[in-house]
Amino acid sequence: MKPTQDLFRHAWGQFPTGVTIITTGQPDGSPYCTTANAVMSVSLDPLLVLVSAFTGLEAVQQIYAHAIDNGYRFYSYGDAMCVQRADSGP
Repeated sequence: MKPTQDLFRHAWGQFPTGVTIITTGQPDGSPYCTTANAVMSVSLDPLLVLVSAFTGLEAVQQIYAHAIDNGYRFYSYGDAMCVQRADSGP
């Protein structure tokens, strides 16, 4: 199912506050999961979610390097950061 603005809005309308389990795939294809205590919807166009998690400096540097190699841009203000695919809009 492709995410739509309506589906995204409905999902976040059902989202309770609290600890969230985040799952993704690593570059080698193996699964990875972590928890975060601050997760929120940021935008409907494009669909963006902000996840606040602490992984340690070395892990953050690896994440940045991988993201940059795969065409992502970083926007930051203070302690907040937005990561967006370079080809997904302004």
